[in-house]
Amino acid sequence: MVSGFGSIATAANVVTTILCMRCRGMTLAKMPLLVWLNLVMSGMVLLAVSPLTAAQIMLLLDRFAGSHFFDTQAGGSATLWMHFFWISAIPKFIS
Repeated sequence: MVSGFGSIATAANVVTTILCMRCRGMTLAKMPLLVWLNLVMSGMVLLAVSPLTAAQIMLLLDRFAGSHFFDTQAGGSATLWMHFFWISAIPKFIS
């Protein structure tokens, strides 16, 4: 979970740095390829790691704090668990 927060913070920092610290007159189309790769990778980290971190927090709350996010007998949703980890499972099926 700590690595999830660290990855999200690093990705947000990289995206902010790329978008705010460009030279005058440098549009997004004029940026080098390495900067584009870093921007795309950071965007992917923000989109993929955020739901996984949220799912880990919800699972910890289920197990230790008595909440019922995933417990179907207490009104939770079992499909919510599947949807949270859908992002990490899809690349395994594609390749």
